[in-house]
Amino acid sequence: MRAKRSTYPITRRFIVTATLPGTAPQTAANHGKIYVADRICTVVGFSESHEVVSTDVGAGVILERLQGVEVSGAGDAMTVETLYTAVANTPLFPALVGGAALTLAIGDRLNLIDNIAGVTALVGVCVTVELEEA
Repeated sequence: MRAKRSTYPITRRFIVTATLPGTAPQTAANHGKIYVADRICTVVGFSESHEVVSTDVGAGVILERLQGVEVSGAGDAMTVETLYTAVANTPLFPALVGGAALTLAIGDRLNLIDNIAGVTALVGVCVTVELEEA
């Protein structure tokens, strides 16, 4: 018996997840680097969910790319802001931005930024980043 060739394209996608359990997301220092690229890849998707909403108007998270010696907040934004004040226990899918900034070179890092440096009442944050090998 001969094997059939698949007509589906072969993709080399993988997932990176990060969780800030309990009240950990209320401290800005608990946000930070979630992945160091070990291969050239491109961010193709991002989602965020939280268990309890923040009471701080405008509180949210941004995914950014850090290169070289860049520190948190000095990198290239990869997503629009996802608001922590949005409905709880519902996955949010912010738009990807940045064009070429979505590509990671070996050694680049993915970083989460808490946009207001500490939020109140926020509980249980989970993010998922979908990447595709170049």
